Amino acid sequence: MDEPTVTSLIRGSSMFVENSELWLRRGDIYYLFESKVWRENAKQAGLNYQLASQTNTCFVQRGNLCWEVEDHSDVLRISMIVLIIANILLVIGWSIYRWNTKRQEMKSRMLVLQILTHELRTPIASLSLTVEGFRREFEHLPETVYDEFRRLCEDTRRLRQLAEASKDYLQSDNKPLSTEWLPSVQDWLSYKAEEEFEADVKLTINQDVAAKINIYWLGTCIDNLIRNAIKYGVAPVSLNVVTSSNSLRIEVIDNGQLTAKDWRELRKPFVSKAGLGLGLTIVESMVGRMGGKMSLIGPPTTFILEIPCETDTATC
Repeated sequence: MDEPTVTSLIRGSSMFVENSELWLRRGDIYYLFESKVWRENAKQAGLNYQLASQTNTCFVQRGNLCWEVEDHSDVLRISMIVLIIANILLVIGWSIYRWNTKRQEMKSRMLVLQILTHELRTPIASLSLTVEGFRREFEHLPETVYDEFRRLCEDTRRLRQLAEASKDYLQSDNKPLSTEWLPSVQDWLSYKAEEEFEADVKLTINQDVAAKINIYWLGTCIDNLIRNAIKYGVAPVSLNVVTSSNSLRIEVIDNGQLTAKDWRELRKPFVSKAGLGLGLTIVESMVGRMGGKMSLIGPPTTFILEIPCETDTATC
């Protein structure tokens, strides 16, 4: 026996190893176990051992033996990595599924809108013919219906424009909207400010130009913002326009207290305050289709449309 083994025996240690045999004390008697017997049992119990003289650290020491619980950290680490990867793949798969579902829903809705737009063209054409018939007999109409007839003509015109513009819009989400030359931005917006709104709208423009834009959809966006300002904002309402060689910057301003921080909430459809959400969502979408950008600053509440476009000298 070496010195550590003799010391363990003299002290009456509960166990120690000598020549690969385990000496296990019970009462005053030591029982000896062959190497293959006790090592197999230690392995089944998940225990590792070393001689105390061969290590500097010892979890549990009995005689000349140091016992340690078998280290499963590598297995645990691998298991954690596998679980993390599985969760990431699950999230990615769920996201792809949701994206495909939303995409299919959007395709279905766009198809329905395309069908409706196509089917509406027939009754709109019939209505236009009816209005034209009334127009030919305008002199025979009683004066009491002149205002109603004028509104009917205007609504019919707008409905026809909407159907044509919607057909253009529904062709593809990736294609920019068609454009045409507007001879005078100032004349166009002056008419809007003076004739299309019940409240006073002050127009300022740095320089009149001709611009190549989608007249219907840009006009619809401006109308929406001005009506929101009149209905939900604080008077007075003003329309400021800055023209340049390759863009239009259009600002709709009222004395409200909205700031840039409110923009994220306002652009959510159906959940925004004061009924602005859906309209602003449509406006932002259309401005994006025109290659432009929409933003909000304030106070005072200022909605800004930045539209890239070709410009030229005004012809009107």
